[in-house]
Amino acid sequence: MESLRIPLEISLVRLAHNKKGSDSGPANIKEAPAKEKILPENPKSKEGDTVSLDSIKENWHTIINNLEKIKMSVATYLSGGEPTKIEGKVLNVSFPRDHSLHKESLERRENKELIEKCISELFNTNLRLNFILSQDLKHKPDNENIPFIRSALDVFKGRVIKEE
Repeated sequence: MESLRIPLEISLVRLAHNKKGSDSGPANIKEAPAKEKILPENPKSKEGDTVSLDSIKENWHTIINNLEKIKMSVATYLSGGEPTKIEGKVLNVSFPRDHSLHKESLERRENKELIEKCISELFNTNLRLNFILSQDLKHKPDNENIPFIRSALDVFKGRVIKEE
């Protein structure tokens, strides 16, 4: 019985690996094709128009989901922030004081450009990003909405137990 279990487990791992479409390994996940990106109903504005803060907030998870397909670490760090203000063509994203690592990582040129490109494609406007630390912003530990945790909970039919 034990000898049948190993090939079954290997087959399941291969099946799960192929389901994500990464037959050729990690090199395949560098850039997601544009047609696979999740786009909201109609957030795009006319070229030159400014996008509203409410529109950014409504589509924040879409931005993060699109970034997950390109670079998971950027999406993870960005999910800790919250868009707070648009001043001209600059979007301020606030992070709780205890998320300074997130802020510093996202301020790297390549990460910042990646996020700006994603927002530009989604809203058809060029916004620059400004990351700030805020004492007013409280970290909301809503772990059930993190896709990785959600999938683990679904697979194992689990639930999050909160201590209060």
